[in-house]
Order: sequence, then C-alpha cells, then structure tokens
Amino acid sequence: MANLTGPVRMTSFSRCLFKRFFSKRMSTTVRRMLHQSSSQRSTDLNFDQSEGQDKKKGFFDRMLDSWTISYKRPTPETKWTTYQDLSLPQLVEDLQKSEQKRKVSQQSFDQQRYQTMGPEMSAAQFVINHGGKIKFYQFKEWISSLQENPTSMILPETRMKDIKVEGLDLSGVQLVFEAYRNFVSLEHVRYICIRDTELFDDFSLTQLWLFRDSLEFLDISNCGTLTARGLAWLHHLENLKCLRLDNLKSVEDPEIVTELVCDMLPNCQIQGTIGVSPSHHEETKPQLSNQYLT
Repeated sequence: MANLTGPVRMTSFSRCLFKRFFSKRMSTTVRRMLHQSSSQRSTDLNFDQSEGQDKKKGFFDRMLDSWTISYKRPTPETKWTTYQDLSLPQLVEDLQKSEQKRKVSQQSFDQQRYQTMGPEMSAAQFVINHGGKIKFYQFKEWISSLQENPTSMILPETRMKDIKVEGLDLSGVQLVFEAYRNFVSLEHVRYICIRDTELFDDFSLTQLWLFRDSLEFLDISNCGTLTARGLAWLHHLENLKCLRLDNLKSVEDPEIVTELVCDMLPNCQIQGTIGVSPSHHEETKPQLSNQYLT
C-alpha cells in the first residue's frame, strides 16, 4: 500500500502544482487580454472622438461657407436677414439684369423647333414672333406678324422644301447677342436691315459672319451702341454691295471712320453719313429694298 500511495500522492501533488501554475498563467493572460482590449477601446474611443470632431468641424465650416455665400448672394430664405442695398440706382440695375435674363431666355436657340421645322422656317418663325419681317425667294412681299399686318401670310409650323430666306428686317427688334444663333445655317440671305436697335452693339455685329458668303445689303443705321471697333469688323463681309450707315452716335471721328470703311470695302457703295441722321430715311428704305431684292 505504501508503494501505491507514493505515486498517487506525487501525482496529486503535481496536479496541484499544475493547477496553481496554470491558473496563475491564465490569470496573467486574461489580464493582458483585458488590458489590450481596454487600450483598444480607448484608442477606438479617441479615434471616434477625433472623427466626430472632424465631422463637427466640417459641418461648421460648411455652415460658415453657406452663410458667406448667402451674404454675398441672398437666397429667398436669407434675403430678409442679410444686408440689402435698396438704393434707387441698385434697384434699377437689378431690374435691368432681370430683364436681360428674361430676354436671353426667350430669344435663345430652340433646338426642338430647329429640328422640327428646319433652319429656314425656324428662323422665319423666330423673326415674326419677335416683331420682325421676313422675305422668301418665292414671294415678292414681306411677311410680318398678324398684329402688325392682318393680311400677312400665316407661316406653317412644319418643314417646307425649297423655301429659302432672302431678307431679314429686324428694324426696332431688340435682339440680344444669344438670339443670332437662331439664324444658323441660313445660306441665302442677301438683305438685312437692323435699324433703331440699341442692343445691336459691336459684339452683335460680329454674329453677321453667318451671312458672309451671301449678304449683299446691310443697314445698321441708328444703332447708338456701335463704335468704330465694331465697324472695323465689316471687312469680313466681302460680298457687300451696299452698306447704309446713319446716325451712329457712339462713333468718334465719323469722317475718318467713313473713309476707312470705304477702303475696307472697295466694291461696296456706302450710303449715308455716320454722324448725321438723314431726313426722309423712311422714303429711301423701300427703294433700297426693291433695288436689291428684285
């Protein structure tokens, strides 16, 4: 029995030592794991806090930027809480800008109308709808809106073959710069009259390059915003046969400018004087139109 109890006692003793060592080792491992998890949680917490601070900072930056933009350009929500210049000159300027935007929106190029009606009929409808007149090769009379002439012909809103626009009468029609894109692909225009149009300036004059291969008669009288810089561009219209210039108020040294225009267009007949408005110009206009459109 003594021999049997010895090994048993040694085994139980070793088991006690193993359990004690294992429990101590396990407690150390658990403590390390808990420490690592706590440190990881603190790191994640710090990261979350820093990320939250960045988000808050970004939010405040965006809010300040929106306030800055709202102060510069008031929106309907903030226009009564920010500074507004209500002086008379500023109100007049705002009304002019809004009117200009409205005209640009109304006179811009209509892609759907162009594809449906074609370039010729699309341009004709645009001119008539804005108070101008149009002339086709196939007809001797000028076509205008029914309000101006109740007996005028009604243009169909469809594509028509063999219809070519020959003349554009835009007298008194206040077209903006963007409106001249409606005349793209017109290759047979010989006559253009743009009288009494304050919006026709140097930049609008450059849009007549669309007709540089066919234009023969041009009347730009009484356009008070045209200057000598814009008239210098007329040398691109090499096929011009007659050019009428009357009462261009913004042109300095009209005699010198007239001589320069004559030198630029040696084959063109220059009518009128730039600095003097001729009398009875309404009587001479039909004669010129009949002369060049018969």
